Amino acid sequence: MALDKDLFLFDGDCRFCARSVAWLSARTDGSVTFRAWQHVDTDALGVSAAALEQKAVLVATDGRRFDGHLAYGECLRRSPRRDVNLLGRLILEEPTREVSRWVYGWASKNRHRLGGQAARSAAG
Repeated sequence: MALDKDLFLFDGDCRFCARSVAWLSARTDGSVTFRAWQHVDTDALGVSAAALEQKAVLVATDGRRFDGHLAYGECLRRSPRRDVNLLGRLILEEPTREVSRWVYGWASKNRHRLGGQAARSAAG
């Protein structure tokens, strides 16, 4: 599937995820489209629903994929704002990359405690 813009996929049934993506979207330059994975043909993108239930994924227009903290870091790195761009670079580069991976993993596992799961709608 060819993309016009990078595509950030997140869990649309998770309130914490939706709030995080709203924050992220407000800080990017418009080069990224944000969609709940439940409303996208994940098979056409080559990303499994099982993987997306665990981590956000950024599918780049060139076919590269970034998941979890790397997806957030790549989006923030695209920001025209220097402070936001720096935050993205800190997420992506050593030695803070490992800290970012740990923080993302903890938040992902505990998202239900952080405003986590919303009630699933009948429409899905």
